[in-house]
Amino acid sequence: LTASNKIFFSPIIQSSTQYGQCYQKNDPSNEYYFELLADDGGVVRILEIGTVVRLFAIRSSIVVFATNGVWLIGGSAGSSFRATDFTVKKLSSLGTTSPQSIVDVKGIPVWWAEDGIYTMQYDPNYDSFQIISLTQTTIKQFFLDIPVENRKYVKGTYNPLEEIVYWIYNSNETFTSSDHFKFD
Repeated sequence: LTASNKIFFSPIIQSSTQYGQCYQKNDPSNEYYFELLADDGGVVRILEIGTVVRLFAIRSSIVVFATNGVWLIGGSAGSSFRATDFTVKKLSSLGTTSPQSIVDVKGIPVWWAEDGIYTMQYDPNYDSFQIISLTQTTIKQFFLDIPVENRKYVKGTYNPLEEIVYWIYNSNETFTSSDHFKFD
């Protein structure tokens, strides 16, 4: 049994004893009280998802960053997420292998993908988010010159006073496992 294509969620927490409980209140095998309730815990299945790298809360949704794409989990028709009412939208086929590259910039994620640095922008016409490249017309070649293996270990942070994102990485072309936490 594999859990690789599942995102588990807890019920609405009302006491500390509920942490880690990702199941429903009613017994699904009970003849009379089997229904899933809106505030239950449960599972969101995303069949084609690769390895989940990181989750990011945005508005009333969760952004799921995986090795093979980016998905958005939220309530349907603009409502909040409920165990009985949610949607899953694939935003991009470009994933990330660099969980520490994902930076929160005023509530919006900015991250390193396979071929550049990306962010999200809300599109009211579609009531969803679009993925926007920040490097396509600026520093794409500089980004691509960083060895692929080194990009997995990049670390990012946001300075709100300067409104600048900083990423550190190792540019050594002969990158070894001992270099994972060495940055230049």
